[in-house]
Amino acid sequence: SLEHNDQSSEDALGNSIPPNLRTRTIAYIDKLDAPIRRSIAAGIASIAETTELRLHGVSLWTALAGARRELEKLILPKAPSKLEFLSPRMFQDPQLRSAMGIFLSVANRAIHGDEVSLERAERAVSALQFVGTRLQTIEVD
Repeated sequence: SLEHNDQSSEDALGNSIPPNLRTRTIAYIDKLDAPIRRSIAAGIASIAETTELRLHGVSLWTALAGARRELEKLILPKAPSKLEFLSPRMFQDPQLRSAMGIFLSVANRAIHGDEVSLERAERAVSALQFVGTRLQTIEVD
């Protein structure tokens, strides 16, 4: 499902938006047809489960970087708007955005060499599990 945003002629800072940029098509993962959405949700749930196990068997970096890469391979080819990278904004639902933001923030910190505790990594994986579960059950309007 696509949302057309041509309501405002100003951005969030009050700057004028040129007419040729006012209409932008935004496609969200949580608005995809149910079979595709459920397929992505099942893949996310599987990645979260595998990552949870890997947190205790390999380095946190390996587990989190691997999860992010698997998410890219799962989501990006199926994304309706030709996403180039993972982002919380690929979801319209605020709970999905928040949970994916938590996961990506922690995964990116680990990938870029910042210290990430096991507890924080586990919370990130829990957020990813939530995404998988909610995406399977969310009702599309």
